[in-house]
Amino acid sequence: MTCAGWKSTWSRVLCSAAWVATAAACSGQATVGAGGLPPAVDAGPSDGQSGPRDSSFAELYILTMPEVGQERDAEQPKEPQDIATMRIEPADSVVVVQRGQSVTVPFRAFATMRAGGGEVEITARTVFYVRDNYLVGGFPPDGSNTFTSRLPTSSADPPQRGGKVTVQAQAASNNIPITTVTTTLTVKIIDSGLAVAGSPAATPALPSDPGSAFTGANSATLAPTLVYPNDGVLLPPNVQQIEVHFMPGSKTGELYEISILSDFSEYRYYTRCYADLKKFLPGTCAFELDPDTVNVIAESNRGSAPATLAVRGTDEKGSVGSSASISVQFAGDRVDGAIYYWTTTSTATQLPSIMRFDFASQSALAVALQPSDLPDDGGNPHANTTCVGCHALSRDGTRMVASKGASWAGYLVYVNDLRKPKTAADWLTVDGRSAGTAAANRVMTASFNPDGSQFVADAPPGDTLGSTKLAFHDGATGVRTQPFLDVGFPVSYPDWSPDGQTIAVTQIYGYNSTTIQFQEGGISVIRNSATGWTIPAEVVVPHTTGKSRYTPNFVPDSSFLLYSEATRQTGDSDSLVDSYSDPSATVWAVKPQANATPVLLARANAPGVADKLTLVDGRSSLVVQRISSGMLMNTFPRAAPFEAKQNGHKLFWFTVASQRRAGLRVYKANPSVVGDEPTQLLLWMFAIDADQVLAGKDGSYPGFFLPFQDLTTSNHMAAWTQKYVSDNPPPAPPTPPPAPPLTAVPQIPIL
Repeated sequence: MTCAGWKSTWSRVLCSAAWVATAAACSGQATVGAGGLPPAVDAGPSDGQSGPRDSSFAELYILTMPEVGQERDAEQPKEPQDIATMRIEPADSVVVVQRGQSVTVPFRAFATMRAGGGEVEITARTVFYVRDNYLVGGFPPDGSNTFTSRLPTSSADPPQRGGKVTVQAQAASNNIPITTVTTTLTVKIIDSGLAVAGSPAATPALPSDPGSAFTGANSATLAPTLVYPNDGVLLPPNVQQIEVHFMPGSKTGELYEISILSDFSEYRYYTRCYADLKKFLPGTCAFELDPDTVNVIAESNRGSAPATLAVRGTDEKGSVGSSASISVQFAGDRVDGAIYYWTTTSTATQLPSIMRFDFASQSALAVALQPSDLPDDGGNPHANTTCVGCHALSRDGTRMVASKGASWAGYLVYVNDLRKPKTAADWLTVDGRSAGTAAANRVMTASFNPDGSQFVADAPPGDTLGSTKLAFHDGATGVRTQPFLDVGFPVSYPDWSPDGQTIAVTQIYGYNSTTIQFQEGGISVIRNSATGWTIPAEVVVPHTTGKSRYTPNFVPDSSFLLYSEATRQTGDSDSLVDSYSDPSATVWAVKPQANATPVLLARANAPGVADKLTLVDGRSSLVVQRISSGMLMNTFPRAAPFEAKQNGHKLFWFTVASQRRAGLRVYKANPSVVGDEPTQLLLWMFAIDADQVLAGKDGSYPGFFLPFQDLTTSNHMAAWTQKYVSDNPPPAPPTPPPAPPLTAVPQIPIL
C-alpha cells in the first residue's frame, strides 16, 4: 500500500499513522503487541513476591521491538460500513514500563455489520483517544491506533505517571452515526534505587543485585520496625517530601529493602541502616525519598487505592524479616496556597518570627515577618527586638495582621499588601510601636472576612476595648471602625466563616493575666442578619467544669467547626487548663448549631508508633509520661481553604501544633511560653472526610508532620491562604489534550 492512491481526508490520516508506526520502529521503544500475540509472559504478581499471578490480572505481553510492515487497512470490509457491534483489542491490559522509558501499545478495532457476516477489522477507520488520565499517555492527534506512555520533555513538564486510562474508540457508519466503545489500559511504572556507594548507608558495600538477597526463610529477629509514616495516612499529591523511619532488625549490617507498591507503581530502595545523627536519634534508620521519586509515586497513585509500604531486612544468607505493612494514600487533588506559622523559640540568635511556605510549589521556607522588620519604640528602623506572634491572613494572601509583644501587649502590626517587597517605604501599614496607631488598635487574635476588606479581633487584657467586645478593623488601614460588638461575655479567638455569615468565638469562663491562658471556655457563634450581628451569641459547645473548648475554626464550606478541647488532669499541679498549649488538648469537629453534638477526630488524635516506643531523646519524664498516655497537645486546628473530592466524598485538610514525636527525628526541647514543662510543638497535617463528620462520624485520617518546617524550633498557630503572594507563582496546570477528532469532525471514507 502507498499513500499515492488515496485522495480523501481519511487517507491523509492513514498516511500520518503509517509514519508514526515507522518512527516508533526506529526509536527503539518497547511495544506491546495487540494482534498476533506471542505466548503470554508471566511477569509475576504485582507485589514482586514469589507465587502465581492473581487470575484477575490481565496477561502481560512485552516484545523487544515493534511489529513492522503490518498495514492498518489490512482486511478492511469491502462492503458499506454499517456497524452493529464493535470492540477493541487488547482489552483491559496491563503494561509495565521502567521509569524514564516509554512504552507503546497498538490497539485494533473490530466490528460486525448490520447486514450480517463475520467480524471484520476496522482499525484504519477508527479514531482512538484517551478520555481521562491523559498525563499517563495517549494517542496521536490524528486518532491513529498506537498508544504511547508519556515522558516529560522538560523540567517544567509534569512528572511521568502510571495509572489506568480509558481507551476510547469511535467509528462512523456510512449514514454518519458514531459508535463508541471503551476499554482500560493500566500503565505501571517500576523503579529502584541504591544507597550511594561508599556512603554510610552503603557500608558494608551493597551486593550487585540486592533484590536477589530477599528470598528465603522468614526470620522474625531480622524484621525491622516501621515507625513512620503513620498507617493509613492520606497525603497531598504535591507533598514532594516523604521520609521512612524504622528501627533495625537484630543483625548489625543488615541489608534493607524499602518498598512502596501499588497497582500503578512499584518502587524499591536498598540500603544499610543509616540515619544522619544531626536529624535522627542514634541507633535508628531513616530514608528520605528525593522529590522526583515522590512526584512519580504520588502522581501515579493520586486519587486511587492506597499504596503499600514495608521494610524488609536480610542477612544475605537466606533469611528475611519483614516489618508490618502500612497503607499510604495520595489524594486526587493538590493542596495549594501558602501556610504561615509562628515559631515560638527564642534564643540568643533567633527571636520568635512568622514563617511562610509555598505549599503549591513546595519552595523554600521564608521569613514573612520577624522582629527586625519593625522599628523600635523610638522609631529607629529595623531595631525592634520584641517578638511578633499571633497572626491572621486574608484568604487571598495579600494582607496580614499580627501582634507585637507578649500576650498582654498585642501592639498592632499590619501589612495591607504582601505583594510589596519589604524594602518598599510603605510595606508596613502599622508598625507595632507601643504608641500611636499600633497602641490604639491592639489585637490579641484576629480573623478576616472572606474578601479581606475587614478583620475582627479581640484585645489584650487592660485595653480600652474591654474583655467582652470584638472590634472590626478596616482592611486597608488596619485600624478599628465603629461600632464595636459587645457579646456580653469575655471573648477570644474569633473566626469569621468563609461564607461571611457567622463569627465563631471562644466564650471564656475564667482567665488569669492573659487571654491565651484562660481556665475554661466554650464555643459560641454570632450570626449576621439584615440588621447586623445578632446578640446574644448562640452556644454551640457549652462550658463544662474541668474542660476548655477553644480556638474554633471553620472548614472551607462553613459546614462545621474544628476546635481544641483540654481536660484538667487529676493531680495536675497546674491549676489552669490553658487554652494555648495544654498537654491534654485534642481536636473535635462540630456543626455551628445550638447544642450540636461534637465529633471526636479520633484518628487524628491517635498516637503514632514513635509515641509508643521507649526512646531516649532528651524529653523530661513528665513529657514522656504524657505522650505515652496519649497527651499529644493537639492544639490550634486550622483548615486549609481548599475543598476537594476523595472517593466521592468531600475532603478538607487541617493542621495542628502537636508535641507528638516526629517519627525518629531528634527532639529539641523548647521553653513553654505559658510556663509549662519544656517540650517541642511541631506542625502536623491531616485530611478529613467532611461527609463522615456531618454524619456524626470520625472522618479524620492519621497525620504527617510538615517536613519543610524548622524541626529544631517549636512551631505554632498555622494560618492558610488560597494563594502564595510572590513574584514567583507556581506553574499553571498542564493543558488538556484536544478533543477526540471523530467527535469534532467525522472523517470516514465513503466506499
